[in-house]
Amino acid sequence: MNNFNGALRAGSHVWICPIYTPFPEGSAAVGQYPSANLKPDISDNTEYKMWQKIVSVISVDMSEDISEIEANKPDEMAVLIPYAKDCQKIEATYTMSLESYDDIIHNILFRTQIQEGTNRFTPRSTPMQYGWMHWEAVDNTGARILTIEEWGSMKVTNGTWDVQDFNKPSLEFSALYSTLRVGYYNPSAIKNS
Repeated sequence: MNNFNGALRAGSHVWICPIYTPFPEGSAAVGQYPSANLKPDISDNTEYKMWQKIVSVISVDMSEDISEIEANKPDEMAVLIPYAKDCQKIEATYTMSLESYDDIIHNILFRTQIQEGTNRFTPRSTPMQYGWMHWEAVDNTGARILTIEEWGSMKVTNGTWDVQDFNKPSLEFSALYSTLRVGYYNPSAIKNS
């Protein structure tokens, strides 16, 4: 029974763990499961430095593109009729609308990593920006409603440069296959919001 009778009132917290980020044990993020013991905690963002929080998330739009294949068989009149559908491909994309430009968005936009101390970077020095995304949707009391963690590729879209800043960029995260992806849903947080 669904007791939900209102709009989902939630804020979003998003962390990115890029492919080049070292974990405390010294291993890279590739193929690792960041949440096993290294889950980012909203109340303590200094403990888990491998996760970089995107501080200006306005909204997260999750969409799926599903490709299906349909099987047909002839009926008694030899007319082909559909009898089964099977999912052939699912592409999940998370589009995050952002308020402002920061270091992680810069690195993803220019496919690079800023050198510490010199602030120099080489544009397009990494052809694709892979990594982990950890998204938490919270209600107005801070209770987690939804937690998603996916491995994927990232790109910055939209946004325009003006005199002072890069305005309203969007971060597009395309989920890629990983047996380590995970999600958590807390319906009681929706009932209480």
